[in-house]
Amino acid sequence: MLKIIREIDWKPTVPYLAIILIAVGSLLVPRTEAPQNQQTATESDQENSEEFPSWVSVEAAATALIALFAFWQIRESRRSSECQLRAYVSIEDISLDAPNISNSDYDTPIPNPAGFIPHDAVRLIIKNNGQTPAHDVAGFLNWDTISPFNEIPLGTSLINYVTAADISSSSRQFLDSGRQFSHTIWIKTSLAPFRRAMADEARLIFYGWIEYTDIFGVKWSRNFRYVWQPNRSGDDRLYPGREGNSEQRVSV
Repeated sequence: MLKIIREIDWKPTVPYLAIILIAVGSLLVPRTEAPQNQQTATESDQENSEEFPSWVSVEAAATALIALFAFWQIRESRRSSECQLRAYVSIEDISLDAPNISNSDYDTPIPNPAGFIPHDAVRLIIKNNGQTPAHDVAGFLNWDTISPFNEIPLGTSLINYVTAADISSSSRQFLDSGRQFSHTIWIKTSLAPFRRAMADEARLIFYGWIEYTDIFGVKWSRNFRYVWQPNRSGDDRLYPGREGNSEQRVSV
């Protein structure tokens, strides 16, 4: 019997137990005999008001507690529904569309001259895996290289090269449930890291975040960190890092 009691999850029953205790407590408040004369009634009322809470107060407290419990139930039910129905946007794939990588005589001019138009890009495939649409969807991407034989040490903070101008100028998309789209990140830096990865001299790390808003008006930010090995196949070509993949609620 004691084992069963220990294994029960009592946390969900706390509100119910509180209501039961209030109800039982109210029943234990003694009732006074009807006074036989006015003086006795006055003295009895005074004593009862000093020693015990009035029935009105007990009933009011019980009603308030029931109302609070009902509010808590509604709020938890709403949160549960939102979690089930809201959008869940994440990275589906990352690919490279860079025709100049094979041209060893070319590299991106640094700094970019006025009017420079890049022709090489990284494509973020972003998908909504939730049950309802997401809007204001945008992805922001960085990249760096690591040794082909090492992993990024846990706790390592990677440098964010995304600027405020990049964020403000980024196009925002509407993304229906189950749909995906390709978000283009133009390469305005050297192509050397990509060439090293293509030659198996390094592994490329793609990292950044996705911003979106669900139908309930809640803004979300999903961080991601992936290791890219273009000459591998299957799950070895692109796989999530050991950390750096999480989602945060930005605002309501």
